[in-house]
Amino acid sequence: MPNNTWLKLSDATFYWQNQLILNSVSLELSSRLTWLIGPSGVGKSTFLRIIAGHFLLQSGDCFVFNEPIRKPSPARAMVLQDFKLFPWLSVFDNVSIGMRFLKYDPDMIQERTIFLL
Repeated sequence: MPNNTWLKLSDATFYWQNQLILNSVSLELSSRLTWLIGPSGVGKSTFLRIIAGHFLLQSGDCFVFNEPIRKPSPARAMVLQDFKLFPWLSVFDNVSIGMRFLKYDPDMIQERTIFLL
């Protein structure tokens, strides 16, 4: 992968609720500014969730700055278009998620989250 490539998908396949979303997609992006556009429902948000590590490919590979994407990381973030919470997390966990990813002391996380709530 060239040094200026920040994203590489190789033969990436992804299904969501038994529907094929990505079918053996391969691409490399090296531009600092990349636009992802298309009509509603074509998989833009799903694609971003794969890059963020929130969704895992059923087959193929995804690399961001030469690192394989296997799970979420504090090095990658995603701002949802509707500013939604993570529905699978509690209110406490949604408020404290940033501090946990940054590996703050658990006692500090507890104290600050309670203060914020």
